[in-house]
Amino acid sequence: YSPVYDLVEGASKVVGYPILAVGFYLSYRAVHARLAASRETQRALREQENRFRALFEDAPVGYHETDLDGRILRANEATAEILARPVRALTGARVTPLVRNGSHPADRSPVLDGAGYWQRRLTVVRPDGAERTVESHESAIHDPEGRVEGVRTAWIDITERVQMEHEIHLRAHYDEVTGLPNRATALDRLEAAAAQARRDGTRIGLFFLDLDRFKKINDSLGHQAGDRMLAAIGRRIDNLLRPVDTLARLGGDEFVAVIPAFDSGAHLETIAQRILSALSEPVRLGQYEVSVSASIGITAFPDDGDDSETLFRNADAAMYMAKESGGSTFCFYTEAMNRAAERRLLLEMDLRTAVERQSLVLNYQPLLVLDSGELIGAEALLR
Repeated sequence: YSPVYDLVEGASKVVGYPILAVGFYLSYRAVHARLAASRETQRALREQENRFRALFEDAPVGYHETDLDGRILRANEATAEILARPVRALTGARVTPLVRNGSHPADRSPVLDGAGYWQRRLTVVRPDGAERTVESHESAIHDPEGRVEGVRTAWIDITERVQMEHEIHLRAHYDEVTGLPNRATALDRLEAAAAQARRDGTRIGLFFLDLDRFKKINDSLGHQAGDRMLAAIGRRIDNLLRPVDTLARLGGDEFVAVIPAFDSGAHLETIAQRILSALSEPVRLGQYEVSVSASIGITAFPDDGDDSETLFRNADAAMYMAKESGGSTFCFYTEAMNRAAERRLLLEMDLRTAVERQSLVLNYQPLLVLDSGELIGAEALLR
């Protein structure tokens, strides 16, 4: 053997084994570090998955995913609560039969046509027939190649909000006692009808109704009985009109009816007579049967006015003349009525001013017996 070889071999025995051990140790540490990093990553992924699962399950918003056939792949408890169905019953079910006023986004939604995001309002139906209104937010689910493979949807239950909006709308546009349109709505519909009449060259009838001696019912039977009376009268009159006509309560015991595109004056007269006949039938209020009549003033567009304010004023003048005639009748507006109404208004203004200025003087006109000249009384005159 060579002495050099013996030297190297001896050195390898002394130095080589420790180096090899260090190499194994470093390799072990690297593998251990990679395993530890892998376990840490897996633990982080599990934690993240648990967080997302908790968010999915416990979210107050209904969340579900569907395939392209509209079948539910997964849904959370909020979706099940909105639909009043268990989650297990929803998995695999199609959404479209559960929606009353629209198809599911998988049924040719803009989401599938490239919109990416779509928002709309839907009404969903529960097994007992009850309905809930939801605000639906929909977006497409893509596979790794970018192809649409489904739809993810979030439902926000807005039933209470919609009901509140509906109540606010009713209070703003409808009378609380009768359920009929109120003054503002009547004016809107009259103006809309007038715009249509100008285009078509047709005419509009306007009825102004005031109940005769209605105050006695309120005073004797109470306001609740009076309200029931108004509601019953409103239903009776409304049943006599066409779907295109509008009956509204202005307030108190006053009603107005808008009759677009009427045939002739005889047509309006027939409607007025039917209303008076219907009101002649008594209304039962508890143990009482109460009858009421009405005074009706009638104007026509554009004959008696080209705007709603003029038509209302002239219809009111015609109604006043009907009431002056004893009530339970109707009058068509004439120009003479307008002049009489102006004189009446001026007189009321003068009287009010006279009271404020203390300009009224009391005079007594003696009443005498002509044969004997005996004073038997006096007439009191306020001038």
